[in-house]
Amino acid sequence: MKQSDISKQKYLIYSAGEKKFATQLKSIREVVQDLVSCPVPNSPPYCLGMSSLRGDIFTVNDLGVKMGNEPTKNSSKVYLILSSEMSQIAIAIDKINKVLPFTEDDIKKLPRKGDEDTNKIYIEGYLDIENEVIPVIKLDSLFGMPNDIKNASNY
Repeated sequence: MKQSDISKQKYLIYSAGEKKFATQLKSIREVVQDLVSCPVPNSPPYCLGMSSLRGDIFTVNDLGVKMGNEPTKNSSKVYLILSSEMSQIAIAIDKINKVLPFTEDDIKKLPRKGDEDTNKIYIEGYLDIENEVIPVIKLDSLFGMPNDIKNASNY
């Protein structure tokens, strides 16, 4: 095994609406196909409601809507489950594209503008995959989870 292979981390490439995103695979506890949620009154538009999985209750959020897309009636959503010691959430996406290994050097950093960079909170950078720019996002930061996300391998 080459030294460069050891430093590679696996990233999940997925779609929400027409946009593709990437997230480090170890931050995702599991992927679920079918998840029923109950609407919550007065919740933000991206919040699909509350759900339960094996006794754990959590919110279900639509990544596409959170990123500015119109809500879709796509009933074949896929759900990424993220867990921390204090909470758990489900993120609805439209499609899983693939899992690819990348090194930290493969992730191109965003240019900084002065001292304020709100995107820096949840966008790690971007990947150039077959001439397509794909943002690498931290789903836990985007949806306001605590910083103690467990690695899926440790769960």
